[in-house]
Amino acid sequence: MDELQELEKIRQDGLAALNDAADEAALEAWRVAHLGRNAPVMQVFSRLGQAPRELRPKIGQAANQVKQELEEAYHERVTALKQAAL
Repeated sequence: MDELQELEKIRQDGLAALNDAADEAALEAWRVAHLGRNAPVMQVFSRLGQAPRELRPKIGQAANQVKQELEEAYHERVTALKQAAL
């Protein structure tokens, strides 16, 4: 269950950092740090094969959910900043 706790922390940290991103450069840096190839959530995917077989589906599902939530929050933040710029 350690991976599930880590995923929750990744989600919370990512959303908190996204709220601090105030311009396009900060958003791009956030995207690379939290959704890029070396992002913490992607590291969970890379370690999935080492998890106990019975926990893999649950961990994979949770990781996908966290990734999707971060992606949606990112797109909402980009849209909000573009609206504010207008």
